Amino acid sequence: MTGRLVGPLPTVRFRDGARIVADPPRSTMDLRYVVCSDHRTACDCREAELSEQLADLRYDRDEATRVEQAIAATLRIHSRNQAGYCRGCHNHHPCPTRTLLLPHSWIVRFEESHPL
Repeated sequence: MTGRLVGPLPTVRFRDGARIVADPPRSTMDLRYVVCSDHRTACDCREAELSEQLADLRYDRDEATRVEQAIAATLRIHSRNQAGYCRGCHNHHPCPTRTLLLPHSWIVRFEESHPL
C-alpha cells in the first residue's frame, strides 16, 4: 500500500463559486470533535453534532414509518365487511383492535374518508 487517498475527495462549494476540499466529521466519535477548541460557524464540533442529529432524525423518521406500516397492515386485517362487522374478529362489534389502533393511523383514516 502506498498510503495515498483513493477516490474523489469531498468538496465543499460556496455560494460565490469557491471550492475547498474538506472532510467534515460524521459524528461526535470523530477525534476532531474532541480536539476542537477554535469554535466558529461550521467548525468540526458543530459539524459532528449536526451530522449526529441528522442521523438521529432519520432513524426516528424511519422508525415512525415502520410503526405506521405495521398499524396500517393490522387495521386492514380488521377492516369491516358489508354488514359492518370486523373481518379479523368475526364476532366483535365494534372491533377492539380497530378501536385502539385507528386513532394512530393517519393512512387508514384518510383511505376511509376518501374512498375510491
